[in-house]
Amino acid sequence: MTGHEILLEMQAITKDFPGIRALNEVSFTLEQGQVHGLLGSNGAGKSTLIKVLGGFFSDYSGRILLEGAEADIRTPRQAADAGIAVIHQEFSLHPHLTVAENILLGREPLKKRAGMSFIDWDQLYIQAEDFLRGIGFELPIREKVEKLGVARQQLVQIAKALVQDTRILVMDEPTARLSSHEREDLFAVIQKLKQSGVGIIYISHFLEEVFMIADQITVLRDGEVVTSTSASELDHRSVVNLMVGREVAQTPVDVPEHGGVPILEVQNLTSPKEFQDVSFTLFKGEILGIAGLVGAGRTELARALFGASNGTLEGKIRIDGRDYTPTSPRAAIARGLALLPEDRKDQGLILQHSVADNITLTVLERLVNGPFIDSAARKERVQDLTTMVEVKAASPQVQVNTLSGGNQQKTVLGKWLAVQPEILILDQPTAGIDVGTKAEIYKLMEELVRAGVSLIVISDEPEELARVCQRVLIMRKGRIVNELHKPITSEEVLAGVTAEY
Repeated sequence: MTGHEILLEMQAITKDFPGIRALNEVSFTLEQGQVHGLLGSNGAGKSTLIKVLGGFFSDYSGRILLEGAEADIRTPRQAADAGIAVIHQEFSLHPHLTVAENILLGREPLKKRAGMSFIDWDQLYIQAEDFLRGIGFELPIREKVEKLGVARQQLVQIAKALVQDTRILVMDEPTARLSSHEREDLFAVIQKLKQSGVGIIYISHFLEEVFMIADQITVLRDGEVVTSTSASELDHRSVVNLMVGREVAQTPVDVPEHGGVPILEVQNLTSPKEFQDVSFTLFKGEILGIAGLVGAGRTELARALFGASNGTLEGKIRIDGRDYTPTSPRAAIARGLALLPEDRKDQGLILQHSVADNITLTVLERLVNGPFIDSAARKERVQDLTTMVEVKAASPQVQVNTLSGGNQQKTVLGKWLAVQPEILILDQPTAGIDVGTKAEIYKLMEELVRAGVSLIVISDEPEELARVCQRVLIMRKGRIVNELHKPITSEEVLAGVTAEY
C-alpha cells in the first residue's frame, strides 16, 4: 500500500545534449511509501531523468516539487540535502577503505582529545554493524572494499545510500550483480523502507522483479512518457511492446546444427585459485553457453583462454587442431580468439574517447599509412562497424560515455568483430540492456554463427542461455559439473547452477 501523499513531482522536464533531446517535457510523480518502476529501452531517458533529480545536470528546464514545494536542485549536494539518494549502476566507493568507513564516510562519529576532534574508530564499527544488522545485510565491516566481490560491493553501495536521512531513494539496476538470495534480502529492505514512508524509484531491465515490487510503472521511450499507470494494469508483454514501440519476438536463436568439427579443445585446464580440471570442446558454428553463480569461475576461465589471467595455467588447449598457449591477449587475437569482457566500462571502453576511437582500437595497426593513421580508411571502417552492430549515436565522434548502456555494449562488440575472430567469447553480452537491444544482439549472434564464427556465451540469465545456446556447461566452484543439450529450458539451467554437490 502507498501513502497516497505526493512526495515528488517532476513537471515537464526537458534536457538537451549536443544534437539530441534526451528528455522532452517528462512529468513524473512519486508518492510516500511507493515503489515506482521507471522502465524504458537503453537511451529512453531513464538515467538522464534520475541525474536531473540527483542534481548531476543543472541545465534542464521544468520544475521539481518536493511535498508540494518547489525545489531548485542543480547540484548533488542540493539533492542530498533534500533527502534524495541515488544508487547508480557505477559504484562510488573508495576501494582502499573498509566497508564501515565507506558506509559512514562523512558521518564518522567523533571524540575529543586535548581540544581536538578525532574519529572514534570503535564507535564507527559498532554503528556500521548495528546499521547493517538493522537492514538485514551481512557484510564484513572491517574488510577493505577492494577485496570484496562485485555483488558485495553493490550491497555496500546500497547501504551507503540508505544510511542517509533519505526520503526519496533511486535504485538504478540494483540487482544486476546480486545472487537470488541477495535479491531477496534487498526486496525485504525495500519493503521496510516502504513501510517507513520512503518513496523509491526503481529502474531495472529485469521486468519480473519490477512487477514483484512496483506499485506504479512509468515507461519512457525516446525521451518521452509513453504511459504511467498502476503496475496491476500492465503485464510483461505490454511493457516490452511499450518500451520498444513494436511487437518483440521471443523466438530462440535460429542457427544450423554444427558439423561436429572441433575449433577449440580444452583439456584439464587448471588455474589453482580460480578453476580446476576444466575440459570441454567448442565446435565450429556452435553457440556454447557457460552457466554458474557469481564466483563459479566462468569469467576467470574466459580471461585465461584470452591470455588475460595472472594465474598459472596447467593443462592443454588446442585451436583448430594446433596447440595454443594463452600468453597474452595479443597472442589470443593472433590465433583468432576475442573476448567481450564482463565489465564494459572498466575493461571494454575508453569512456572519454569517441565511438570511432573505441570501435577501431583493436585494428589501428591495420589502418596505418606510413607513420600516420589513414583517415579515409579509418572512416570507412568506422562506418562499416557501426552499421554492422547498429550503434545509435548522433555521430561516431561523440564520447562513448554519453551513450546508453546498450550502445556502449554494441561499441565493444564492434571493436572485437573488427579483428574478425574465429572464436568470440561473450561474457554477460546483454547485462544491463533492454529487451529490444537484446533482440538485436541475439540476431547478430545468429548472423555471426552463420558466417562461420563460433561463440561461447557466459550469462547470469537462464532464459538467455536456453534461448541462444545449443549446449550449456554448468560450472560450480571452479569446475564443470554438468552439460545440457538442446532443447534446453531455463528451469534446467537454473536447477543446474543452484544444485549442491
